[in-house]
Amino acid sequence: MGKSIEEICDLLYGTKEYYDDFVNRITCHESDDFEKEHHEFLIVKHGKEVVDAYDKIHSKWENAEDTIQKDKIYEKMLYFVYESGLCDNLDPEINLRGKTTLEHILKHLSIKKKLFNVLDLGSGEGKIDIGVALGIKNAKMIYAVDNCLAAQYRLKENISKLSDEDKNYVQRKIVPIHGDFTDKKFLEKNLEKNGRPDIFILANTYLPIEEQIKLFVDFAPKNGEMLISQPISFPEETRQQAAYPPAFVEGLVDCQEYQLSEIGKEFGVSFELVEFDEFSSGIVQLTERVKFEK
Repeated sequence: MGKSIEEICDLLYGTKEYYDDFVNRITCHESDDFEKEHHEFLIVKHGKEVVDAYDKIHSKWENAEDTIQKDKIYEKMLYFVYESGLCDNLDPEINLRGKTTLEHILKHLSIKKKLFNVLDLGSGEGKIDIGVALGIKNAKMIYAVDNCLAAQYRLKENISKLSDEDKNYVQRKIVPIHGDFTDKKFLEKNLEKNGRPDIFILANTYLPIEEQIKLFVDFAPKNGEMLISQPISFPEETRQQAAYPPAFVEGLVDCQEYQLSEIGKEFGVSFELVEFDEFSSGIVQLTERVKFEK
């Protein structure tokens, strides 16, 4: 309790030094060496049996040609990653993106003076929900929705790692809900039961932003808002550059902002850029505040 935003992000995702080391290796073109070392690190951390099992599923997924089969294998792989705990260490950049998303969300929510409820859709292992519970005293209840039972198991495991004081506090505020948030009937039923949230969170979901707005515009309360964190990739032909000029990155963000403003006109919502971050893999991640005006 009483932790700073930086302390909460470090507690849940790891320290700055770990990620600095990762970024330095990649930007210094040592990615082959890094991948080998990282694989060995995973074996030490999780055991050879777990890593071998993951590699086998991942290989099947990579080689699957049929789209339906590929999706099924991906679901199996995702379940395994959450169940085994590999999600904590498998891809440092994905975790770094999660950490920066949590930081931006906490900074944004910390200025709110009224009490509010949160609905996190596609909550995964729940680190964002735990962070909001610990860092935002005005967040009354946080409903964490995910379709993967192993992800909800990992949420509970992550809560169990907290101190007794933090654990008891967080458990009172977070309500795990199992289900598919893209199913409108499921969503209606749960909103009926728990009430409409003041704030939706969608962090790094697979859905395009337009689809996200289309799904939730009818469920949002008047003056409610949604926080979206969405990665956008650089054009393929530019990916091999060691660094990108700031003007290039800003141009890409401006282009995305224009597209969002057009979506906003169609659905009666407004977009406001909270923050954007550039990562070593050639991904720019936007955190957007969506205000429901209708």
